[in-house]
Amino acid sequence: MKEPIRIVGARTHNLKNVSCEIPPCALTVVTGVSGSGKSSLVFDTLYAEGQRRFVQSMSTYTRMFLERMERPDVDFISNIPPAVALAQKNTIRNARSTVGTITEINDHLRLLFTHVGEARCATCGGRVLRDDVDSALREVEALGDGAKVLVVAPVDVGGLPLASVVTGLLKNGHTRLWLDGAVLRLDDVEVEDLAARLGIEPAVPPQVTARPERAAPRRRRRSGTAAAAEPVPVPDGDAVLAAEGAHLYARAGTILPVLLDRLVAGSTGGARQREALERAFALSRGRVQLVLQTAKEGPEGAADERTLTLDRRFSCRDCGRDMPEPTPQLFSFNSPLGACPTCEGFGRVTGIDLDKVIPDPRVSLEDGAVLPFTTPANRELQEWMLRVAGRLGVPTDVPYAKLTVAERALVLDGEPREAAGRRKGAHRFPGVHGFFRWLERKRYKTHVRVMLARYRGYTPCHACDGRRLRPEALAVRVGGLDIAAVAALPIGAALAWIEQLELDTGERARAAALLEEVKARLGYLLSVGLDYLTLARQARTLSGGEAQRIHLASALGARLTDTLYCLDEPTVGLHARDSQRLLGVLGKLTAAGNTVVLVEHDPVVIHGADHVLDLGPGGGARGGQVLFSGPPSQMPLDRSETGRLLEARTHRLEQPAAVTAAARPRAGRGKVRPQASGFTVHGARENNLQNLTVSFPYGRLTCVTGVSGSGKSTLVEQVLYQGWCREQGQGVEAGAYERLSGMEAFAEVVLMTQAPVGRSARSNAATYLKAYDEIRRVFAATPAARLASVPPGHFSFNTSGGRCEDCCGMGTVTLEMHFMADLVVACDACGGARFKPHVLAIRHRGRSINDVLAMTIDDAHDFFVDEPRIRTRIAALRAVGLGYLTLGQPTSTLSGGEAQRLKLASFVDEDAGSTNRLLLFDEPTTGLHLSDVARLIEVLRGIVARGATVLVVEHNVDFIAAADLVVDLGPDGGDRGGQIVAVGTPLELARRGGTATSDALRVLLASNARSAVHSA
Repeated sequence: MKEPIRIVGARTHNLKNVSCEIPPCALTVVTGVSGSGKSSLVFDTLYAEGQRRFVQSMSTYTRMFLERMERPDVDFISNIPPAVALAQKNTIRNARSTVGTITEINDHLRLLFTHVGEARCATCGGRVLRDDVDSALREVEALGDGAKVLVVAPVDVGGLPLASVVTGLLKNGHTRLWLDGAVLRLDDVEVEDLAARLGIEPAVPPQVTARPERAAPRRRRRSGTAAAAEPVPVPDGDAVLAAEGAHLYARAGTILPVLLDRLVAGSTGGARQREALERAFALSRGRVQLVLQTAKEGPEGAADERTLTLDRRFSCRDCGRDMPEPTPQLFSFNSPLGACPTCEGFGRVTGIDLDKVIPDPRVSLEDGAVLPFTTPANRELQEWMLRVAGRLGVPTDVPYAKLTVAERALVLDGEPREAAGRRKGAHRFPGVHGFFRWLERKRYKTHVRVMLARYRGYTPCHACDGRRLRPEALAVRVGGLDIAAVAALPIGAALAWIEQLELDTGERARAAALLEEVKARLGYLLSVGLDYLTLARQARTLSGGEAQRIHLASALGARLTDTLYCLDEPTVGLHARDSQRLLGVLGKLTAAGNTVVLVEHDPVVIHGADHVLDLGPGGGARGGQVLFSGPPSQMPLDRSETGRLLEARTHRLEQPAAVTAAARPRAGRGKVRPQASGFTVHGARENNLQNLTVSFPYGRLTCVTGVSGSGKSTLVEQVLYQGWCREQGQGVEAGAYERLSGMEAFAEVVLMTQAPVGRSARSNAATYLKAYDEIRRVFAATPAARLASVPPGHFSFNTSGGRCEDCCGMGTVTLEMHFMADLVVACDACGGARFKPHVLAIRHRGRSINDVLAMTIDDAHDFFVDEPRIRTRIAALRAVGLGYLTLGQPTSTLSGGEAQRLKLASFVDEDAGSTNRLLLFDEPTTGLHLSDVARLIEVLRGIVARGATVLVVEHNVDFIAAADLVVDLGPDGGDRGGQIVAVGTPLELARRGGTATSDALRVLLASNARSAVHSA
């Protein structure tokens, strides 16, 4: 039995001398309210110590830098294995990284296509093969006994004297040719007769150029004295031919078919057959013709003759084009051998984005629909366009969107060359494309490059249609698909393609290991709920939860053992139905001898764990204690917030799946009034949306739900939000849809995604909400600051004056490690305090400015009790469940859910509920404990009560149950999604059933027990 991991005296961040044990080869869930110290224990203590011990195995020179890493504040940790952290953040920014490259499935597919792929010609589609002596012998054996085979070597004699070629062949023992279906002996034919039969006419030798006679330069003696002029005659080409009349030079491409041997299948010995074929390949430089003669049935006994051409080159059998032989590099868009030459493997090329050139199609030409023509420098083009449009009858006072295709061609492509009314010799109006082509020739000017960048966009590569690979790679197929088509399949469809792949015995033997590996890795992706993704999906477009689960699937594929896996909420972005499947995946990791530790809030995962650590009882300074450690079945249900909520969940799960009248949601979660008007998305067709038309009510909290990949984010973000932005003239690229109606009621539409608030480490929660300006003013008003003449600017770590200049107010310095990731260590000058000593000496109520930045938001709310302007801003952060954060924590370190709630905090005030504002959210419950979900619902209900409209993409069943209306997409993900499967209140969906969301609501609402969410 392995010893458990023992942590003794952990004091990182708000941990209060925590000591606990983590069982080996088991699934441990660390849970608790937000800010209770879960991440501090799992990542900042357990994983950090595992990483530190790993670097101890490195060289002394490496440890000289790495030992400057801050050790976790813990007495000791024993029995810790090598650690791997899978954080809930997507840090990939490389456009070349895809789901296939991360999981290494692309590497196995490239090997599969190399070994069993069927190559086709990229020009004519013919079969591309490489022949050898063995394949030629197989062709002979396939004819059957008695079949006659003539082995012919087609020798290219172009540019050579025919007489010399014949002489050389005879000297080497080749005495026969195969011409016009008959044998011709070389020693019985004259060269002139052979030339006539081959169609060779007398020609000037290649080394002699026919030219008229001319006088040659005078010859001089070596002594330098001039001699009499003696012209040197230079004969013309005819004279040369007359002198060398016996030389007949074959023109380029002349083939001499040399007959090497005559074989009889089944009678001629194998050694003789092999010798004849090898001689033929050597004589004709890799090309051999087999003339196959089989006897016809009938009294005549004539022979049926056909010619089979074999080639040692990897070339097309129909057109003869040489093709590169399949190698793994040929199928990689990250290799110069395989990448499309036009887009260099990116799949996109830069060009002019017409949505930026004409940002608002509702504007007419005379009102400035073409944005670049409205600038003072290009005003002449606007006037020129209007004059040409008037002459050709193109209306200039109607919206651009209502112009015909031919009328738009005038704007985009310019004036036709044969346009009516154009004066002869007059310049032709170039149009938008001609204008930008002219600008490309002026790129050496700075202002021109700036203007081109303003209207630059990305379009799919026209050479490869966005598939990234060169034509020769796309011409190789397995099971009827090229490698780009396989990568474009959803994970589920790709797995089905692998399982149904039909290969012959030899191919399956070569590819057996590859097929099993690809099948296993695709199965892991399917198990973690990512069946809707494709292998070609760019990794930088994944959400944090998707990226984490992909890395989890990669870890399963790597088959590591005796490893510690630390995961941060792997259920983020997963529908409730997929949580159980995720438990199965984590069980495979522990079954392989690994230890898995999760930070998680999902009750399904908590119940399915082997061991639970419950931290609390509160967040920030009120957290950092272990309330329970043991199996989830033994968790006391009254000692913590987690236990009380799980008790309510347990009661629900024990009830029959039937909805009673007592389960009816409270006011605010009832049926939407039929008379309530709303806004509508018509004909959404982006990604997998199937011509969707859906309406949302004004002044309500609406949830868009559905399984992962059903099209929720596509509908809300790419179609609704970006479509509104485009119609406002912002020039963004929106998803495909017919129209939006009712959106004119909103003066502002705000999208709050999980994208980082900022990448700068100088931004924090206090600066984001402008609370830090007031804090600096308070410190500058203290008697000590006035006495020392320290202004508010000296309390800023972003400006010179009071900050530490060694670290520029960051408190840390970055060490560049060329052999691994850069290291961030505390500044030696200020010790991480950020400011100079004279600034740190100034205190407000006994605390320095650095002490205030280290306070949690909850503590700061109590500390600035006499400062209502600071308190009001900090209260907004507490209201959205961020009271556990410190004021100085950089926004770049926040999770996706924390970043989204920080954005929400700026709207938690009197004006946030403006009746003409639409707020869009993408899974705001990410990272929230069940008790914090109730608080978030209360905040959003307050915003809705003041008149705003809130639309949320969400998976959390407790949150969905609190909505006014639920729009459920499905029925599945990927190609099987993009449809509306249910619309109604949560109670109506639970009663109706039939979808994954309805079933989850049915279980949740089936009990009379009052949960924290229901009581909110």
